[in-house]
Amino acid sequence: MRSSSEPEDHDRPRAAELLRTIAINLQLGDPLYRLIAVDLYNDAVTVRWTREWADTTAPIEEDYLLGPAGARLDITDDLGTEYETHGSGGGTLGVASVHVTRLFSPAPPARARKLVLTYADEIVTVPLHHDDALPSTDAAP
Repeated sequence: MRSSSEPEDHDRPRAAELLRTIAINLQLGDPLYRLIAVDLYNDAVTVRWTREWADTTAPIEEDYLLGPAGARLDITDDLGTEYETHGSGGGTLGVASVHVTRLFSPAPPARARKLVLTYADEIVTVPLHHDDALPSTDAAP
C-alpha cells in the first residue's frame, strides 16, 4: 500500500518519448566531472554527466551519483518554471567512468528559451532552441 505522501504512478514522469538531446560536454569545477547532455522528453528533462573512475574494481560510491562533493543539482528556466527531481542512477557501462542521469519534471515549456543548471558553485546555461548559442558555464554568485 502506498503512503499518502508518496506520488501516484500517474504523477511521475515516464520520460518515454525523447524529443531532443542537447550535447553539452563541459568540464565542471571538479576535474573528475563532465556535464555531457540534457535530454528533453515530452514530460520530463534529464541531465547526464560522467565521473572518472580509475579503480574499476572498487564499488561505485553513492556520491558519484550526486556529483562533486555531493553537490545538489538544481534546474530552472528563463520563465521561472519549478522543476522537481525524481532521483538519479548510473553505472560504468564497462568503461573507466561512471555515467549518471538525473530526472526532473515537468518538461520545459515550449516558450522557454534556456535551462539554467546550478551545480555546486557553477551555473550552466543550456539554450533550448537550435538558433541560440552553445551551452556555457559561469560561477554562481
